[in-house]
Amino acid sequence: MRTPARINIDGKENETPSSRGAKDRAAAKLHDQAADIALYEKERKRAGGVVFGGRRRSSEDQISNMSRKRSNSKDEGVATDEDARGAKKAKKTREPPVMRLLVTGYKRWATGSGKREVEDKSRLRDMGVLVTQDPAHCTHLAAPALLRTKKFVLALAGGPMVLSTEFVDDCLAKNQLLQAEDYLLNDPAGEQKQGFKLSDAISRAKDHRGQLFKDLSIYCTENVKGGFDTYKAIVEANGGMCTMYNARTKIAPTKVAADPDSIDPDMTDYVYLLSDSSSAETQLWPRFRESVRKCGSVPRISQTDFCLLTALRQELHWNESYEHKER
Repeated sequence: MRTPARINIDGKENETPSSRGAKDRAAAKLHDQAADIALYEKERKRAGGVVFGGRRRSSEDQISNMSRKRSNSKDEGVATDEDARGAKKAKKTREPPVMRLLVTGYKRWATGSGKREVEDKSRLRDMGVLVTQDPAHCTHLAAPALLRTKKFVLALAGGPMVLSTEFVDDCLAKNQLLQAEDYLLNDPAGEQKQGFKLSDAISRAKDHRGQLFKDLSIYCTENVKGGFDTYKAIVEANGGMCTMYNARTKIAPTKVAADPDSIDPDMTDYVYLLSDSSSAETQLWPRFRESVRKCGSVPRISQTDFCLLTALRQELHWNESYEHKER
Protein backbone atom coordinates (compact mmCIF):
# COMPACT_ATOMS: atom_id res chain seq x y z
CA MET A 1 0.00 0.00 0.00
CA ARG A 2 1.59 3.34 -1.04
CA THR A 3 1.89 6.28 1.30
CA PRO A 4 -0.19 9.14 0.03
CA ALA A 5 1.78 12.09 -1.27
CA ARG A 6 1.86 15.17 0.88
CA ILE A 7 -0.26 17.98 -0.39
CA ASN A 8 1.55 21.21 -1.14
CA ILE A 9 -0.73 23.87 0.21
CA ASP A 10 1.30 26.89 -0.83
CA GLY A 11 1.77 25.60 -4.35
CA LYS A 12 5.58 25.35 -3.95
CA GLU A 13 7.43 22.65 -5.93
CA ASN A 14 9.60 21.48 -2.95
CA GLU A 15 8.86 21.80 0.73
CA THR A 16 11.77 23.12 2.97
CA PRO A 17 12.05 21.86 6.55
CA SER A 18 11.47 24.36 9.26
CA SER A 19 14.51 26.56 10.17
CA ARG A 20 14.23 25.70 13.87
CA GLY A 21 14.63 21.98 13.24
CA ALA A 22 17.68 22.52 11.03
CA LYS A 23 19.41 24.64 13.69
CA ASP A 24 18.80 22.01 16.32
CA ARG A 25 20.24 19.27 14.17
CA ALA A 26 23.30 21.40 13.24
CA ALA A 27 23.96 22.30 16.86
CA ALA A 28 23.75 18.65 17.86
CA LYS A 29 26.20 17.66 15.12
CA LEU A 30 28.61 20.43 16.09
CA HIS A 31 28.43 19.34 19.70
CA ASP A 32 29.37 15.80 18.69
CA GLN A 33 32.42 17.14 16.82
CA ALA A 34 33.58 19.59 19.54
CA ALA A 35 36.16 17.21 20.98
CA ASP A 36 37.72 16.58 17.56
CA ILE A 37 37.80 20.30 16.75
CA ALA A 38 39.49 21.13 20.05
CA LEU A 39 42.11 18.43 19.45
CA TYR A 40 42.71 19.73 15.94
CA GLU A 41 43.29 23.28 17.18
CA LYS A 42 45.70 22.01 19.82
CA GLU A 43 47.69 19.96 17.32
CA ARG A 44 47.74 22.82 14.82
CA LYS A 45 49.52 25.06 17.33
CA ARG A 46 52.11 22.40 18.16
CA ALA A 47 55.52 22.40 16.35
CA GLY A 48 55.14 20.42 13.14
CA GLY A 49 51.39 20.97 12.96
CA VAL A 50 48.81 18.35 12.28
CA VAL A 51 50.51 16.93 9.17
CA PHE A 52 54.06 16.48 10.49
CA GLY A 53 53.53 16.44 14.23
CA GLY A 54 51.26 13.44 14.34
CA ARG A 55 48.83 12.89 17.12
CA ARG A 56 50.25 13.32 20.58
CA ARG A 57 49.63 10.42 22.81
CA SER A 58 47.97 11.04 26.09
CA SER A 59 49.94 10.57 29.30
CA GLU A 60 47.77 7.53 30.04
CA ASP A 61 48.77 6.00 26.69
CA GLN A 62 52.49 6.67 27.37
CA ILE A 63 52.35 5.17 30.85
CA SER A 64 50.53 2.14 29.51
CA ASN A 65 53.04 1.67 26.68
CA MET A 66 56.03 2.07 29.03
CA SER A 67 54.55 -0.54 31.36
CA ARG A 68 54.10 -2.97 28.47
CA LYS A 69 57.67 -2.35 27.22
CA ARG A 70 59.16 -2.91 30.65
CA SER A 71 57.18 -6.08 31.06
CA ASN A 72 58.26 -7.35 27.64
CA SER A 73 61.92 -6.46 28.14
CA LYS A 74 62.03 -8.25 31.48
CA ASP A 75 60.38 -11.32 29.98
CA GLU A 76 62.91 -11.33 27.16
CA GLY A 77 65.87 -10.77 29.49
CA VAL A 78 66.67 -7.30 28.09
CA ALA A 79 67.74 -4.60 30.57
CA THR A 80 65.62 -1.46 30.73
CA ASP A 81 67.09 2.06 30.49
CA GLU A 82 67.05 2.32 34.27
CA ASP A 83 68.80 -1.02 34.60
CA ALA A 84 71.39 0.03 32.01
CA ARG A 85 72.17 3.23 33.88
CA GLY A 86 72.64 1.31 37.07
CA ALA A 87 74.94 -1.12 35.32
CA LYS A 88 77.35 1.61 34.14
CA LYS A 89 80.72 1.58 35.85
CA ALA A 90 81.47 4.43 38.22
CA LYS A 91 84.05 6.89 36.87
CA LYS A 92 87.51 5.96 38.05
CA THR A 93 89.09 8.52 40.36
CA ARG A 94 92.86 8.82 40.65
CA GLU A 95 94.85 9.51 43.76
CA PRO A 96 97.13 12.60 43.83
CA PRO A 97 100.47 11.84 42.12
CA VAL A 98 103.41 10.75 44.24
CA MET A 99 105.87 11.86 41.57
CA ARG A 100 105.96 14.66 38.99
CA LEU A 101 108.27 13.39 36.28
CA LEU A 102 109.86 15.38 33.46
CA VAL A 103 111.21 13.18 30.65
CA THR A 104 113.76 14.27 28.04
CA GLY A 105 115.65 12.41 25.31
CA TYR A 106 113.38 9.35 25.59
CA LYS A 107 113.63 7.38 22.34
CA ARG A 108 110.48 5.33 22.99
CA TRP A 109 108.39 8.51 22.64
CA ALA A 110 110.53 10.19 20.01
CA THR A 111 109.15 8.08 17.15
CA GLY A 112 105.66 7.08 16.03
CA SER A 113 102.33 8.86 15.93
CA GLY A 114 102.28 9.76 19.61
CA LYS A 115 99.59 7.20 20.48
CA ARG A 116 102.07 5.09 22.44
CA GLU A 117 103.21 8.12 24.43
CA VAL A 118 99.63 9.00 25.38
CA GLU A 119 98.91 5.42 26.45
CA ASP A 120 102.16 5.18 28.42
CA LYS A 121 101.50 8.43 30.25
CA SER A 122 98.02 7.25 31.18
CA ARG A 123 99.40 3.99 32.57
CA LEU A 124 102.09 5.84 34.53
CA ARG A 125 99.44 8.17 35.93
CA ASP A 126 97.52 5.14 37.21
CA MET A 127 100.71 4.15 39.05
CA GLY A 128 100.98 7.60 40.67
CA VAL A 129 103.45 9.16 38.22
CA LEU A 130 102.35 12.40 36.58
CA VAL A 131 104.45 13.12 33.48
CA THR A 132 104.76 16.89 33.34
CA GLN A 133 106.17 19.36 30.82
CA ASP A 134 106.85 22.01 33.46
CA PRO A 135 110.51 21.95 34.60
CA ALA A 136 109.80 24.33 37.47
CA HIS A 137 107.42 21.89 39.18
CA CYS A 138 108.95 18.48 38.50
CA THR A 139 110.19 16.40 41.42
CA HIS A 140 112.04 13.91 39.23
CA LEU A 141 113.89 14.16 35.91
CA ALA A 142 114.42 11.17 33.61
CA ALA A 143 117.01 11.11 30.82
CA PRO A 144 119.08 8.43 29.08
CA ALA A 145 122.33 10.31 29.86
CA LEU A 146 123.69 13.66 31.02
CA LEU A 147 122.16 15.95 28.39
CA ARG A 148 122.39 19.60 27.38
CA THR A 149 118.75 19.81 26.32
CA LYS A 150 116.61 22.76 27.36
CA LYS A 151 114.39 20.56 29.53
CA PHE A 152 117.35 19.01 31.33
CA VAL A 153 119.04 22.34 32.08
CA LEU A 154 115.81 24.06 33.20
CA ALA A 155 114.78 21.20 35.46
CA LEU A 156 118.20 20.98 37.10
CA ALA A 157 117.71 24.45 38.60
CA GLY A 158 115.16 22.95 41.02
CA GLY A 159 117.48 20.18 42.22
CA PRO A 160 115.26 17.21 41.27
CA MET A 161 116.12 13.55 41.61
CA VAL A 162 117.66 12.62 38.23
CA LEU A 163 116.80 9.14 36.97
CA SER A 164 117.66 6.99 33.99
CA THR A 165 114.84 6.47 31.49
CA GLU A 166 115.18 2.77 32.32
CA PHE A 167 112.95 3.64 35.26
CA VAL A 168 110.12 4.44 32.84
CA ASP A 169 110.83 1.31 30.79
CA ASP A 170 110.70 -1.00 33.80
CA CYS A 171 107.61 0.60 35.36
CA LEU A 172 105.72 0.10 32.10
CA ALA A 173 107.05 -3.44 31.62
CA LYS A 174 106.09 -4.53 35.15
CA ASN A 175 103.00 -2.31 35.31
CA GLN A 176 103.89 -1.01 38.76
CA LEU A 177 105.68 1.90 40.40
CA LEU A 178 109.24 0.89 41.23
CA GLN A 179 111.74 2.43 43.64
CA ALA A 180 113.14 5.56 42.00
CA GLU A 181 116.31 5.37 44.12
CA ASP A 182 117.28 2.19 42.25
CA TYR A 183 117.42 4.11 38.95
CA LEU A 184 119.60 7.15 39.68
CA LEU A 185 121.27 8.39 36.50
CA ASN A 186 124.88 7.21 36.30
CA ASP A 187 126.86 8.66 33.39
CA PRO A 188 130.60 8.84 34.18
CA ALA A 189 131.50 9.52 30.55
CA GLY A 190 129.09 12.44 30.35
CA GLU A 191 130.33 13.86 33.63
CA GLN A 192 133.92 13.69 32.46
CA LYS A 193 133.03 15.40 29.19
CA GLN A 194 131.13 18.24 30.87
CA GLY A 195 133.61 18.58 33.74
CA PHE A 196 131.38 18.07 36.79
CA LYS A 197 129.64 15.43 38.88
CA LEU A 198 125.88 15.36 38.58
CA SER A 199 125.34 14.62 42.26
CA ASP A 200 127.38 17.72 43.20
CA ALA A 201 125.40 19.87 40.77
CA ILE A 202 122.09 18.69 42.29
CA SER A 203 123.38 19.45 45.79
CA ARG A 204 124.43 22.95 44.75
CA ALA A 205 121.09 23.53 43.04
CA LYS A 206 119.29 22.79 46.30
CA ASP A 207 121.52 25.31 48.05
CA HIS A 208 120.94 28.00 45.40
CA ARG A 209 117.16 27.45 45.44
CA GLY A 210 116.85 28.71 41.89
CA GLN A 211 118.84 31.92 42.50
CA LEU A 212 122.15 31.13 40.77
CA PHE A 213 121.98 34.08 38.34
CA LYS A 214 120.12 36.54 40.57
CA ASP A 215 122.99 39.07 40.91
CA LEU A 216 124.28 38.98 37.33
CA SER A 217 123.48 41.44 34.56
CA ILE A 218 122.99 39.36 31.40
CA TYR A 219 122.09 40.43 27.86
CA CYS A 220 121.62 38.23 24.81
CA THR A 221 121.46 38.96 21.10
CA GLU A 222 118.23 38.23 19.27
CA ASN A 223 119.60 35.84 16.65
CA VAL A 224 122.04 33.89 18.79
CA LYS A 225 122.35 30.21 17.93
CA GLY A 226 119.80 28.25 19.96
CA GLY A 227 117.44 31.22 20.18
CA PHE A 228 117.13 34.12 22.58
CA ASP A 229 114.11 32.53 24.27
CA THR A 230 116.15 29.46 25.24
CA TYR A 231 118.80 31.40 27.14
CA LYS A 232 116.24 33.77 28.60
CA ALA A 233 114.40 30.76 30.04
CA ILE A 234 117.63 29.30 31.49
CA VAL A 235 118.63 32.58 33.14
CA GLU A 236 115.15 33.18 34.56
CA ALA A 237 114.89 29.59 35.85
CA ASN A 238 117.97 30.41 37.92
CA GLY A 239 116.66 33.66 39.33
CA GLY A 240 118.23 36.10 36.85
CA MET A 241 116.98 38.44 34.18
CA CYS A 242 118.05 38.24 30.54
CA THR A 243 117.50 41.23 28.26
CA MET A 244 117.53 41.16 24.48
CA TYR A 245 120.33 43.31 23.07
CA ASN A 246 120.38 45.22 19.80
CA ALA A 247 121.88 48.50 18.58
CA ARG A 248 119.19 50.54 20.36
CA THR A 249 119.37 48.81 23.74
CA LYS A 250 120.35 50.97 26.71
CA ILE A 251 122.60 49.34 29.28
CA ALA A 252 121.43 49.71 32.86
CA PRO A 253 123.94 50.10 35.74
CA THR A 254 124.75 46.79 37.40
CA LYS A 255 123.19 45.91 40.73
CA VAL A 256 125.27 45.33 43.83
CA ALA A 257 124.97 41.78 45.15
CA ALA A 258 122.70 41.55 48.17
CA ASP A 259 125.05 39.01 49.72
CA PRO A 260 128.64 39.50 48.47
CA ASP A 261 129.74 36.28 50.16
CA SER A 262 127.18 34.17 48.32
CA ILE A 263 128.98 34.18 44.95
CA ASP A 264 132.35 35.06 43.42
CA PRO A 265 132.48 38.88 43.72
CA ASP A 266 134.50 39.01 40.51
CA MET A 267 131.43 37.78 38.62
CA THR A 268 129.21 40.70 39.63
CA ASP A 269 131.63 43.36 38.38
CA TYR A 270 130.81 42.45 34.78
CA VAL A 271 127.95 42.87 32.34
CA TYR A 272 127.53 39.80 30.13
CA LEU A 273 126.45 39.55 26.51
CA LEU A 274 125.64 36.10 25.11
CA SER A 275 126.52 36.17 21.42
CA ASP A 276 127.75 34.23 18.41
CA SER A 277 130.77 35.18 16.33
CA SER A 278 128.90 35.80 13.07
CA SER A 279 129.51 39.08 11.26
CA ALA A 280 126.03 40.36 12.10
CA GLU A 281 126.68 39.67 15.79
CA THR A 282 130.18 41.11 15.94
CA GLN A 283 128.91 44.45 14.63
CA LEU A 284 127.06 44.86 17.94
CA TRP A 285 130.10 44.32 20.15
CA PRO A 286 131.82 47.75 20.00
CA ARG A 287 128.65 49.60 21.00
CA PHE A 288 127.98 47.11 23.82
CA ARG A 289 131.48 47.54 25.24
CA GLU A 290 131.23 51.31 25.04
CA SER A 291 127.84 51.43 26.75
CA VAL A 292 128.94 49.13 29.59
CA ARG A 293 132.09 51.13 30.27
CA LYS A 294 130.09 54.35 30.45
CA CYS A 295 128.10 52.74 33.27
CA GLY A 296 131.32 52.03 35.18
CA SER A 297 131.25 48.27 34.61
CA VAL A 298 133.34 45.82 32.62
CA PRO A 299 131.89 44.16 29.49
CA ARG A 300 132.17 40.43 28.91
CA ILE A 301 131.01 39.18 25.52
CA SER A 302 130.57 35.48 26.00
CA GLN A 303 129.79 32.34 24.09
CA THR A 304 126.48 30.73 25.03
CA ASP A 305 128.37 27.89 26.76
CA PHE A 306 128.91 30.24 29.69
CA CYS A 307 125.18 30.29 30.38
CA LEU A 308 124.57 26.66 29.53
CA LEU A 309 127.44 25.09 31.49
CA THR A 310 127.01 27.40 34.47
CA ALA A 311 123.37 26.30 34.72
CA LEU A 312 124.33 22.62 34.30
CA ARG A 313 127.06 22.74 36.90
CA GLN A 314 125.05 25.04 39.16
CA GLU A 315 128.25 26.88 39.87
CA LEU A 316 129.38 30.41 38.96
CA HIS A 317 132.87 30.12 37.58
CA TRP A 318 134.35 32.12 34.71
CA ASN A 319 136.57 30.45 32.15
CA GLU A 320 138.59 32.53 29.72
CA SER A 321 137.61 30.13 26.94
CA TYR A 322 134.04 31.46 27.14
CA GLU A 323 134.96 35.01 26.11
CA HIS A 324 134.91 36.42 22.59
CA LYS A 325 138.10 38.43 22.26
CA GLU A 326 137.88 42.11 21.44
CA ARG A 327 138.08 42.94 17.73
